[in-house]
Formats: sequence, structure tokens, C-alpha cells
Amino acid sequence: MARLIEEKCAGTDEVGAVGNVLIIEDEAIIAEDLACIVEQLGLRVSGVAKTYEEAIALSKRAPLSLILSDVRIADGGSGIRAVEAIREEQDVAVVFITGCTYLVPASFRESALVVSKPYKEAAVKVAIEQAVSRHCDCPKLFRCACPSPQPPL
Repeated sequence: MARLIEEKCAGTDEVGAVGNVLIIEDEAIIAEDLACIVEQLGLRVSGVAKTYEEAIALSKRAPLSLILSDVRIADGGSGIRAVEAIREEQDVAVVFITGCTYLVPASFRESALVVSKPYKEAAVKVAIEQAVSRHCDCPKLFRCACPSPQPPL
């Protein structure tokens, strides 16, 4: 992933632009760890939401490329509901990171990836890469309109 960000896209003169990633997680330590992982991949955390309302508000600040979301969030909220609401407004890749994998509806199994807690950093990185590559041929994490294939990860 970092390699993709540093390389020039064949269809433009710009180096790939950093994508906006929203983290929906109410555990501060986990949110901080996920933010570090995102930044290691060369992406930008646009915000961390602990509740449904915060997630919706943060999603309206800037276009998102990716959402990393827990299923159960503060105030009895649902990360699933937050992702559904955001996806009504934006086309965005999603990775659920949760200890309650069984709660992720089957309807999300084709369009989102699921990582079980406790997670390994490598598993989260792979899930991010897969979510982005599944989402579109030329990831929105990068300003690119080129039809050329992505370099190997």
C-alpha cells in the first residue's frame, strides 16, 4: 500500500493523494492503534468517532476512502448502522474490526471485510489493502483516473 502511494499514477502527473480514513471505535487504545496502522500505510485519519452521531458528523466533513468500524460502539450505538448511513451518501470501502463478527450481516459480507478482535497488525493491513482493491480497480485513496492495473502490493 505504501508503495502505491509513493508511485506516480500512469494517468496523471501527481503522486497519489493520501486517502481519508474514518475510524469508528469507542475504545481509545484500539482507536489509537488503528490510527497508527493507517498512518503507517501512508493514509490519513480524518477522524475517530465513538458514537453513531459522531461518525455521521465526521463523514460529512470530507469525502472518505475507507471506514474502519467496530460493530458495537458507545451509547449502545451500532457501527453497522453508521456505515449504512454513510454509504447512502458516499461510496466507501469498509473493514469491520470487531469481537462480534457474528453480528456483521450477510449483506455486508460481499462488500466489506471483517477482522476479528483481538487482531494482529498484519491482518488489519491486509484487510485494508483487500478492501481498497475490492472496492475499485483504481483506489479512491489516490487521485487517479487511470485505467492501468495497480502495481503488486
